[in-house]
Amino acid sequence: MDICTSVTFEHPDRKRGIDGPFVLYDQFVAGRPAYKHINRELYLYYYYTSCVSTWTIGPILGSGTAIAFTSSDAMVPQDIDTNWVLLINGSWELDLQATLQCVT
Repeated sequence: MDICTSVTFEHPDRKRGIDGPFVLYDQFVAGRPAYKHINRELYLYYYYTSCVSTWTIGPILGSGTAIAFTSSDAMVPQDIDTNWVLLINGSWELDLQATLQCVT
């Protein structure tokens, strides 16, 4: 498993508040690396229950509380190949433009 030390969440509309770099955090969640946004109290991590497996962006590491997610069981975020769903004005919206890229 090749683990990126930094990943960037990008969206053409930068008003979403989650764009930008996430750096590798000192914890793994469900056997996968976790990341912390460098400017905000947000984490990128794998969230798993018997019913759900998603890569999640949220304020509490390991929690089901999210502001963005994608249904994927990828071992590392750079291998995610599914679309993101973002919480926008209280509603979940499928976003076809959001991307997550390995920086290093």
